[in-house]
Amino acid sequence: MDRLTKYSEECRALADECGGLDRLRELAEADRDGRLVVLPAKTVFELTWDAGPDCDLICPVSVDGEGCCSFCDKGELCIYERKCRQEHIEQIGKTVFLTREEAEAALEAKRDGSTSM
Repeated sequence: MDRLTKYSEECRALADECGGLDRLRELAEADRDGRLVVLPAKTVFELTWDAGPDCDLICPVSVDGEGCCSFCDKGELCIYERKCRQEHIEQIGKTVFLTREEAEAALEAKRDGSTSM
């Protein structure tokens, strides 16, 4: 197999992995336009208020930020593993963390009262 044929097959395989040539073109155009966002991780660890079995709601920390859920006055701050989404980017290092260890350290600091959300 000559080099050009091998290169062509590798390019086709890469395009197939990306959803085909049309999808690859779409991604390249979005990148050139500055519209392509590469998330820092597949999953993140988010500090979230959870009221437990007495409440059907799972509220993001920003609902109250200090103490408990604004809807039910119950809850505790927990760590939830979530699929990383674009809206998490601005919260990384605040209420969203790339590792469980970072999230646990932030949760511990919050419980000790040394930081606020």
